[in-house]
Amino acid sequence: MHSGQYNLEVMQIAVNYNKYLLRLVHSFLKNKDAVILDFGAGIGTFADFLSQEDYKILCVEPDQAMGDILKNKHLSVVQTLDDIENESVDYVYSFNVLEHAEEDSLIIKKLYSKLRSGGSILIYVPAFQTLYSSMDKKVGHFRRYTMGELEPKLKEAGFVVNKANYVDSLGFLATVLYKLIGNKRGDLNPTALTAYDKYVFPVSIIFDRFFKKSFGKNLYLLATKPDISQQFG
Repeated sequence: MHSGQYNLEVMQIAVNYNKYLLRLVHSFLKNKDAVILDFGAGIGTFADFLSQEDYKILCVEPDQAMGDILKNKHLSVVQTLDDIENESVDYVYSFNVLEHAEEDSLIIKKLYSKLRSGGSILIYVPAFQTLYSSMDKKVGHFRRYTMGELEPKLKEAGFVVNKANYVDSLGFLATVLYKLIGNKRGDLNPTALTAYDKYVFPVSIIFDRFFKKSFGKNLYLLATKPDISQQFG
C-alpha cells in the first residue's frame, strides 16, 4: 500500500473533520437529481456517503488500486477527466487533490469544461507554503495555497468565486509544531489524529469565525460556472 492510500485510510478515523467536509458539500447541493463529480475520490470516503444518500456520484481516481476499492463499493469511477463528457455534471467537489497536480491551472480549466452552465465547484486544499512539511513531501504535494494564489486561477478558467475561507486555524499552529518537532518521515500518527479530531478540531472551527480570512491549515473556495442562458436572457 502506498503512502497516499495509507493516509486516506487513516483519515477515516477523523470523524469530525470528515463530517465538516460533508457539510461543505451539502451546503451547495440544491438538486437531488444532480450529477456530482468527486475529483480525486481516493477510497471513496465522501462519495460512499453521498451515494448512500441517493445522490448520483461519478468518481475520478487515477490510482488503479483505489479505483478498484471504489468499484467494490459500487461507485462509478473513471481514471481521468478526459473520460467525462463536457458539460455533463452539475457539481464538482475536490478535497486535498489539486496540490498533487503539477499543472493545476490546466486541471481547473478541465473541471470548468465538465460543468454545465450554472454548475458549482468546491475546492479544498492545504494552505500556506510556509507549512509545507515532510508529510506534504511524502504524499506528493507540489504546493500549498493562499487565497491570493488559488482564486485568480479559478477566475482565469472562467469561474465566479462565491466564497473563499481558511479552515482550521488551530491546525495552522499544530502544523507549525509538527514541522518543528514532528517526525521527518511524514507519517500520520493515528492516536494523535484521533485526539486532535475529537478535542481540537471542533474548537478550531469555532475560532475560524474570526480567522477565516486570515489563516488556517486549509483553504476552500466555492465557485460557479456562469449560466450563459441567463446572461443573454
